[in-house]
Amino acid sequence: MMDTMFLIKNLKAVTTFNKKEIPAEILAEILDGGRLTPTKNLQDWKFVVIKNTISKTKIATATNAPYFADANTIIAVFSKSNKFRIEYTSAAISAMFIAANHYNLGASWQPVYDEPYAKEISTFLNALPNYDLMGLLALGYYDFSTAYYRSIPPLSQMVIQEKFK
Repeated sequence: MMDTMFLIKNLKAVTTFNKKEIPAEILAEILDGGRLTPTKNLQDWKFVVIKNTISKTKIATATNAPYFADANTIIAVFSKSNKFRIEYTSAAISAMFIAANHYNLGASWQPVYDEPYAKEISTFLNALPNYDLMGLLALGYYDFSTAYYRSIPPLSQMVIQEKFK
């Protein structure tokens, strides 16, 4: 089993996917990672799993993100209105992103809450009343040479001891 810190440190945004199918049991494990995210027991989410080519293309067009059309699977994350829905759904999507990495899957996350196209996608997906589209997670296998590795500042530039000066 992979080490959790290794998974976190090696997360990469992947937007170039191959055609290999994601096994149902792996997809279920990734979704379960999102379900189990700690949220004061307010798992007010619905995860819409999208595999249909026409649906993925519509989402790619609406978001102006062509990689959604090429992903094996898109997970549209919806949340009921609650005070912490942005934070809780972000945590759930992050957990699914890490779980995807565990299974050597590529992922790319696009937050969509308050984006003009969120309502269009919600309508297309027949979203339940009182559920808002919070984010889209593209998943798929990829050629390791096409992964985007982030340039992140060192920890020393981000950590402040005790308080700001």
